[in-house]
Amino acid sequence: MQRKVLIISNDDWSTYNFRMPLVRALSREGYDVVLVFPFGKYTERLRATGYRVINWDLDRGSFNPFKELRSIFQLIRIYRTEKPFLAHHYSIKSNIYGLFCKKLTGLENIMVTWTGLGFVFSDSVRAKWLRFFLLPVMRGILKSKDERHIFLNPEDRNQFLRYKLASYKKSAVILGEGVDTGRFCPGGEKEKPAVALLASRLLWDKGVGDLVDAARILRAEGVPVEIWIAGEQDRSNPSCIPDRVMEEWKTENIVRFLGRVDDMPALFGKASIAVLPSYMEGVSRFLLEAASAGLPLVAADIPGCRVVVKDGKNGYLVPVKRPDALAARIKDIIEDASKMKEMGRISREDVLAMFDERIVVGEFLELYRMFS
Repeated sequence: MQRKVLIISNDDWSTYNFRMPLVRALSREGYDVVLVFPFGKYTERLRATGYRVINWDLDRGSFNPFKELRSIFQLIRIYRTEKPFLAHHYSIKSNIYGLFCKKLTGLENIMVTWTGLGFVFSDSVRAKWLRFFLLPVMRGILKSKDERHIFLNPEDRNQFLRYKLASYKKSAVILGEGVDTGRFCPGGEKEKPAVALLASRLLWDKGVGDLVDAARILRAEGVPVEIWIAGEQDRSNPSCIPDRVMEEWKTENIVRFLGRVDDMPALFGKASIAVLPSYMEGVSRFLLEAASAGLPLVAADIPGCRVVVKDGKNGYLVPVKRPDALAARIKDIIEDASKMKEMGRISREDVLAMFDERIVVGEFLELYRMFS
């Protein structure tokens, strides 16, 4: 009899774009894999993969207690109906609810992957107040008898250990979720003038405002570079950039906003540099894909970027919230073609050695076998 595994995420987009290599590998290992997520734009694509899908009515941006209770009760029903051998959750709210429902249902095994610590662990005043009330509750929920906590960088793991939210023995670090290095590879015809690319949700916490400020500096200095930003507003996130600001930026025409882009390999083929001035990351998928495509990187000096960017080798790390430093490093690379080429080569080599999805999926499978 096949052992059933539930892969549970807080949206269908991340399931489709990030989790399917692991899903297919689990199937090859003999597991019966079921996908659980809030139905959305990518649901039909996931149905087309042939895997069974279950709707979980979870609003990741909600603080409404009635909506949250409904999500919890629905997850309890899914656990009890499906009776999985293991539930594998992704993202903060999904992870917390999964561990809580495990205690109520007697689910045998659970694994939670923290793709980033998110708004709750940010430096904002609202987040600090939330932590004051949430940490005692989280300590009671997160420690369970048969759980495993997976972090995408060691510093996130250390923060959880410091807050006593996980134990060292039942936690592990896997660097990212893997990259399809065959799909994301060097090539394409570069734009002229050079393009510095950011792909992310349009959030203040992603440093989008800092990159717009850096674009102003670069234009004032006459640096021959265009700044492109691919992505959409995430209205469920407290850090979402409001429409009014977006309209002002578009009118100013200092940055080219592309909206959602499905063909990221083609976009990387046009870009010369990847830029991510984010304030917090687990391990940036965007940076990993850009590195796999052979681009030099300029990113904020934070845990989730330090894993990918080796300062001075395949790119540069800059202080958080420093548009001047961001602009200076973009300029350094743009004005030195040999440096751009060499940094891109090192980016590609690093991904092949450490972040190829075959390596990362293999590490996840080893953790699955620990439950057997």
